[in-house]
Amino acid sequence: LAEQARKNKYHKYVDGHLILKQGLLLKRRYLGWRALPRMFLLTEGPHLYYVDDEADERRGEVEWTEELKTEVIKPKIFYLHTPKRVYYLEDPSANAAKWCQIIEQVARHYFAEEAGSNSRKQSSPQIQQQQPS
Repeated sequence: LAEQARKNKYHKYVDGHLILKQGLLLKRRYLGWRALPRMFLLTEGPHLYYVDDEADERRGEVEWTEELKTEVIKPKIFYLHTPKRVYYLEDPSANAAKWCQIIEQVARHYFAEEAGSNSRKQSSPQIQQQQPS
């Protein structure tokens, strides 16, 4: 975490959490609307923040609940379904499936079913830290 604080310019946006994956995605508020480039930062906790690189500010955070679902549409396009909205995302490097896979892995870690009830784990998931893609 100390190394991330020194070397990663996005550390200041993640409230001290370890970044597990980061990458530039195009975000649309609604289908058909223009895409806005945002740096997405998946962290322990779990949290999924997004940053406007040009304005140098955090623009928001995807609401992360047990109901969060991913959906790969095409190699570049995926959706994140939350209880309150759908995020329409595009990965210019065609790694939509990889994004969905790691989001689901983090969700399983934090929202694993134990003894018939859901409980949120406090430890960090054991996954290889991902650098920008």
